[in-house]
Amino acid sequence: MFGISSWEITPAGRYKLLRTKVSKKGTCQTKYCTNPTVTERTTGGDVNRSQCYKCRSRENRANNPRKYAWRQLQASAKKRNIAFNLTIDQFKSLIAGTNYMEQKGKKAGCLQIDRIDQSGDYSLANCRVILAEENYQREIDRKAAAHNPCDDLNPF
Repeated sequence: MFGISSWEITPAGRYKLLRTKVSKKGTCQTKYCTNPTVTERTTGGDVNRSQCYKCRSRENRANNPRKYAWRQLQASAKKRNIAFNLTIDQFKSLIAGTNYMEQKGKKAGCLQIDRIDQSGDYSLANCRVILAEENYQREIDRKAAAHNPCDDLNPF
């Protein structure tokens, strides 16, 4: 992982990884990185990039944190086979007015995106931002309601 000294802030306020002045051809120009660079196919032909995929991803993640959080949520939904119909603009409006980006996580006191109807998809009408402990308690209550051992007993 890159340290703090590997980043610089541009006059526009965006993060940028420090580049070395001289680099071997075909290696990443980011300071302390020796990974091979990426060649991308575009409609105008192949383009040789000066950074490797990992450094470009880190730079994009630092400059677009909301989009990164949205993509993480989308990937999590896909892994669990849940339909994801939340656009990036809807996601931004969902987290507006909350400290979601600063407080997201799994521990108590952190914020999470919750589906109101657990059988529904990720959509603006079915999602909200709540505390992690509320979300965990909802899951515990839902599992407890789904199976009650007393229901297995048949007195008659």
